[in-house]
This record gives sequence, C-alpha cells and structure tokens, in this order.
Amino acid sequence: MRELVGLAKEKRFQEMGVPIYAVSTQAPHESRALQERLGDAVVLLSDPKGLAVRAYGVEDPGPVAPAGQTVLSRPATFYIDKRSDVRLRWTPDNYRRRPSAASVAESVSALR
Repeated sequence: MRELVGLAKEKRFQEMGVPIYAVSTQAPHESRALQERLGDAVVLLSDPKGLAVRAYGVEDPGPVAPAGQTVLSRPATFYIDKRSDVRLRWTPDNYRRRPSAASVAESVSALR
C-alpha cells in the first residue's frame, strides 16, 4: 500500500504523461476505500478471478485467498509502454524490499 501511495504522489509520472494503474484481486466494492485514498492519480482495476495476476506471473501460491477472491498477488511493479510491451518489471522476493517511487520514475524516464 505504501508503495502505491508513493507512486501516486510521484509528480514525475504526471510530468511524463505516464498513467499509473493498479490491479487488486478484491472486488470493486472492497477496493473503494483504497481508490478514494489514491484519488485520480491511480486507476484501480479489479481482478478477483486473478486473470491479470496469473498472466503476469505474480500469483502468490502461499496463503489461501480470502472469501470472494480466487488468488492473491505478490507485490509487483511493471512499466508497460504504449505498445503494451513490458519494459521494466520489479517483482521483489521479499515484500518489504520494494523499489522507491523515485527509482521507478528514474528508470521509466531513462526508457522514454
């Protein structure tokens, strides 16, 4: 959550015209409070069946998903360009070690 809030506050994404999308495995009504906290800076998508989670290889096989969710996702950050090519992928082994919003912005800027 902290990582996503950091990305939402990172002004360089707006300056570069890079939209931020987040995928939640919760149903939309369960994610409403998170969307309100993030505001317009992030588009929060709902994936309760885990289609995107599986397609991008970030399913968390460990814990059992809560009722109403098919899968859980490991934390991941992707930069997907306008042609839908995955240009950068951060999938930390330890959920506590995630890239900072500033380092993600710098990496994305270098590719543009």
